Amino acid sequence: MVIHLMTGAVYGMMFAAIARVLPRRAILPASALYGLAVFATAAWVDLPAAASITGAGDPIANMATMVGYPTFALEHLMYGVALGGFLLLTTPALAPAAADRAARPTPVAA
Repeated sequence: MVIHLMTGAVYGMMFAAIARVLPRRAILPASALYGLAVFATAAWVDLPAAASITGAGDPIANMATMVGYPTFALEHLMYGVALGGFLLLTTPALAPAAADRAARPTPVAA
């Protein structure tokens, strides 16, 4: 479970770096697509590699198959949407208040 949480955190940090260059309105759709990309990477690269490295075998390598690809994809889609929503609500550079402050003119000292 700890490895899963750490992997999710690393993928989240990677998306946060990507999100910094995206327009605000693109964050949520991009995060949903990112979640699906994480699904594909996990199913066909990460899990088989982890199983090979650790000797865990088929239960790890075939996890997406055992859970079912639609379910596995939906779980990762939800991860992406939650990640995007979290970033929109908590990152000052992306939060609505920061955008409002940037749009207001700065007072000029007399």
